[in-house]
Amino acid sequence: MNKNKAPLAGLTEEEIINRVNSNYPINLNRDKLEIQNLKGLEVIEDIKTWWNENPSFRIRIDVNTTKEQIKLFLETLPKNFEISFFDFFHPQLSDPGAYISVQANGSSFLYMLGNHGWASCWKRINKSKLIDYIYKNREHNEEYLCIYRIRRIAKRWRRT
Repeated sequence: MNKNKAPLAGLTEEEIINRVNSNYPINLNRDKLEIQNLKGLEVIEDIKTWWNENPSFRIRIDVNTTKEQIKLFLETLPKNFEISFFDFFHPQLSDPGAYISVQANGSSFLYMLGNHGWASCWKRINKSKLIDYIYKNREHNEEYLCIYRIRRIAKRWRRT
């Protein structure tokens, strides 16, 4: 056997998807995302956005969602996906609130805030604080929590 051969070489697309899906509660398919065993978090719809032609999915989160469900969701999020949600409580700089983008970065996460006319630097946040952040805003994100393939990897970040 050729040791340099890629481990998935020779497999069909369906076999690759099945192999990846067997390792995660989140199942990625070309056309949809299915969440298994995560009560309170379900796919509302597959969306296309003007800035990202890659797969994007709106996730339902509501007042009944627990911190444990958010924790499981973050732990099983595919590493090439980014989370987006709305921070209802952010002080108004332009329009009310701020839109948050989050990427996994090793054992922690990086996040950036923005709204019309402004954006922050990427900042580091640990999983516990991110869970609290999403949980605090869950009532205001019933149709705004989204995940999508990363557009730009967060490389430059500021220590917080």
